Amino acid sequence: MGSTSIWSGFYKKSLKERKSQIELSFPQLVENQGFKILEEEQANNMIENCIGITGLPLGLALNAVINSKSVVIPMVVEEPSVVAAVSGASKLISACGGFTGTLPDRNIIFAQVQLLDIADNDLERTILTLNSKKPFLISQSNEFCKTMFNRGGGVVDLTIRQIKKSTKNSTSNTWVVVHFHIDVCDAMGANCASTVAEGMAPFLAQLTGCRIGFRIVSNLATERFSTAKFQLPVSQLGYKGFDGMEVAKRIVEAYEWAVDDPYRAVTHNKGIMNGIDAVALATGQDWRAIEAACHSWASLKSDAGYKPLTEYSIEELHGEHYLIGKLELPITVGTAGGVLKTNPSYQLSLGLMGSPNSKELALSMVCIGLAQNFAALRALATEGIQRGHMSLHARNIAIAGTVGLTVAGAPSHAISECVTFMIETNRINQSAVIEYLAANQLQSQLSNLHSDDAPKQAPSMFYFEDTVNANSSLEPVLSLNIAFKTFGDKPVNIMFTNESNSTDSIAHLLFGQKSYNWITSVFHTLEKIKLTTIKPVRANQILSKKLKLLSMIMNIICKRIYLTHPNETKKFIKAVLESPGYDPSYPIVPNDSSPVSWSAEMIGAIPLVKTHSGAVLVKEDTASHSLKSSSLFQANLTSIIEEIVSQNGQSVLLTVGLPLLLAVWQVFECRILEWVGSPLLASTLLTEQRHVIASIIGAINPVDFDQAISISAKRMQVTMFLLSDAVRFQSGTIQPNLVTSIHSIGSTLERDQILAHDLSPMRLYRDIQLLNSNKLSLDCDISLGVTNTFLIWLNLNNGYTVEQILSLLPESKEEWKMVYESLIPLFKVYLNSVWKPSINIFDKDSPFDTTGLKQASSFYLNYYDVAWIESAIN
Repeated sequence: MGSTSIWSGFYKKSLKERKSQIELSFPQLVENQGFKILEEEQANNMIENCIGITGLPLGLALNAVINSKSVVIPMVVEEPSVVAAVSGASKLISACGGFTGTLPDRNIIFAQVQLLDIADNDLERTILTLNSKKPFLISQSNEFCKTMFNRGGGVVDLTIRQIKKSTKNSTSNTWVVVHFHIDVCDAMGANCASTVAEGMAPFLAQLTGCRIGFRIVSNLATERFSTAKFQLPVSQLGYKGFDGMEVAKRIVEAYEWAVDDPYRAVTHNKGIMNGIDAVALATGQDWRAIEAACHSWASLKSDAGYKPLTEYSIEELHGEHYLIGKLELPITVGTAGGVLKTNPSYQLSLGLMGSPNSKELALSMVCIGLAQNFAALRALATEGIQRGHMSLHARNIAIAGTVGLTVAGAPSHAISECVTFMIETNRINQSAVIEYLAANQLQSQLSNLHSDDAPKQAPSMFYFEDTVNANSSLEPVLSLNIAFKTFGDKPVNIMFTNESNSTDSIAHLLFGQKSYNWITSVFHTLEKIKLTTIKPVRANQILSKKLKLLSMIMNIICKRIYLTHPNETKKFIKAVLESPGYDPSYPIVPNDSSPVSWSAEMIGAIPLVKTHSGAVLVKEDTASHSLKSSSLFQANLTSIIEEIVSQNGQSVLLTVGLPLLLAVWQVFECRILEWVGSPLLASTLLTEQRHVIASIIGAINPVDFDQAISISAKRMQVTMFLLSDAVRFQSGTIQPNLVTSIHSIGSTLERDQILAHDLSPMRLYRDIQLLNSNKLSLDCDISLGVTNTFLIWLNLNNGYTVEQILSLLPESKEEWKMVYESLIPLFKVYLNSVWKPSINIFDKDSPFDTTGLKQASSFYLNYYDVAWIESAIN
């Protein structure tokens, strides 16, 4: 017992002292593993819809001696007193010889294959056929678990079970199930068993001619029993004023009640699983499979129904009375494979146990279950369960503090004082904590811990669902569900689906004429122009589409807000682009008080270097980003929105539009920073979206036509779409020269698109009409007037006044086609002065599959009904 003395008084030590003791006791383990926990990035790859990591306490059950070997057993459990009860019971049991245990010869798990539609008169033939092919089936099944077979395991037997159906029919009244008995060595074995079942099903179907049903592992491993046992001298069982024999008799009496009462048996067994599940959680085991198997065994071990899993008796040995406790369970655990390497805390836990094999781990779990049950029965048989829980429950109350009040909880240095006060006054509640803290002048210190006492409004929601491909099995539904802060009296819910109300006033304010049908139509039109590489792409098309859709939506919202509230929008965007945490080369919105020429900086803000040949390359060391450093996640942005709203009344564009814009932008950045593997591409995407947003609220001063085309072209966001396509490229292909090529292609296509867009017959007619009530915005500020690049060219380069431009309009819309055709010679002069042929951006060494991109300009021309342009360019 001397080997366990180092743990004496362990529970009295501080957390830091306990960790220090672990470091001293297991120096090599701590050096290699440390007290690491699961990282969010790992968690996100483990399950779907991950939003974070929840924490549970990791404690040590001490004092256990199993088959004469001292074992430290980690437990993960939130329930107070479980670890303490196990440690206390183990101390008594170890002092009296410890636990003795038996292990299975082999770790057998069953793979089940269900054979269906076997008529009763054909049942005997089917069974004989299977038995005659048993050696072949065993040999063949090992082909599906070669690794296990090579390790000394694999399929070792095959049995056929016949189960009478509870629902009778005219031809078949028996379920036939083939069991493959698989030795899974130190693995838990579920995946291996399911693989064998799936693999062997066709062979069984061919042999028997029957229909195959389920092919799956069974979590009831009745050839994998672990048994734990202790015998305690009754003379050593005195407890809380009760003599040993009285305690022993009451424990046996409690057990006998559970034998006869299933309502009690369930709670009896729940206590056993308190210990077993805690060890399973700490060591990375499938505790759900363990629970299912144990409760199943509780029903199967006796023909009389659900029974307690433990057994207790008083026996006389060598003239002395002993309390005998026993627990036998079919435990399936693994110490190799599975998820054990995904969570560093699992490796730490197994290391603390001495790196057991799977049989030893299973036995340790059964011993802990027996110890926990003994401790619970002893407490119930004497002072009752609540008194033993009281101090630990009081401690949790002190830590948790109050709900809905100003005090968040007792500080660490006052927890013990609060616990003592609650126990002494027999008031185990939050009010007692508050009273104690107030009496000791601690409440004033706590009130400063949380300054944000404002009532929390429920969030508003924006939902978009693209159902164009909803019926396609090859393409998942593209959807966005974005929560954003509510600034009005109540949350708003904005639905954008093919079934949503097209007359929704809030949606109309935020999106204008850009209805659900318009967005999906344009989105799928633009999707026809994709950037792909010659090399294979990754299977993350949905991410690429989401980035494009998010960019489209935030650009539409930003433009709508800016048209009505230009100064407020600039204030918000400027706060985003000027906040710390980003590369200073990001575009900065100019102050209205000191206008400067900034479009060149805005369009070319990505850090550039030149090669010896003079070609421009994107820097490989483009600034790295993280959510922590992102200006979009700084609290002051919410404060700025609050300030804007308070100064401008309850405009929906501000109270709903600005927080929605922020939320969509944040989701966009989260998607990139979490899911885009290339830091260079991630950084470029983040910067490009800022360029697009900056172009929406941008203006040029002094007026310059080339810059007018550049800023207008950037609003087409083609480069953004092409960069979004690039997230599908293999990470190793994302190099600076490739990103530079994407920028070149994107800039050229953006220029093509804006020229075609502004010469579109309907667009040009509309823009000239707007000049009746608006001025021509020569600086491209969309809030100040019409920004058609052709009309700006007419004014700047040809001296056309607004009145002269208006004179181009015919008296009726029907005459516009004739007028438009008469203007084509003027259009040609315009185009030949500004057009840059896109074919020059593609060369024979291009890494892209350029077939679609070479047709992009033609596509734009047809889309905007200006196909004549192609023949008009010299």
